[in-house]
Amino acid sequence: MSERDLLLGVDVGTTGTKAALFDLDGILTASSERNYATRYLPGNGVEQNPEDWWGAVCNSIKEALGNAKGSSRRVLGMAVSAQAPTLLAVNARGEPLRSALIWMDRRADGESRELADRFGFGEVVRRTGNRPDPFYIASKLRWLRQNEPKTADEARWF
Repeated sequence: MSERDLLLGVDVGTTGTKAALFDLDGILTASSERNYATRYLPGNGVEQNPEDWWGAVCNSIKEALGNAKGSSRRVLGMAVSAQAPTLLAVNARGEPLRSALIWMDRRADGESRELADRFGFGEVVRRTGNRPDPFYIASKLRWLRQNEPKTADEARWF
């Protein structure tokens, strides 16, 4: 390792993506941020376009690297954090089938009550690790299956 080595942190957050480069002493050497839109829909729906995330990740990293002092810097490691829980349905090629239901989406309130009624509060927690609440993925996934069955059927992964 040398003084030219860097560590890259990327945060794909609710309002934008931030990329930051640090030297091995933890000193910030360069950073960049790209924001993206959030769509607020009727019935407490809140979605984002995952393509916006990808563009923000690529552009913020590129700009941070361009802002780093020294022409021969190299990145030794990278850490990524992202907003969660967010539900994104993708096909077998990993391509998004629709916009993502981000953590703020509360449309699955009825579905979370159905899960609690059907399985019991404790059993939902045991099976999923989370309480029955529209914030969590189990309720969002149930909402998607009930409201957009074609998308749910086309999805290879969530």
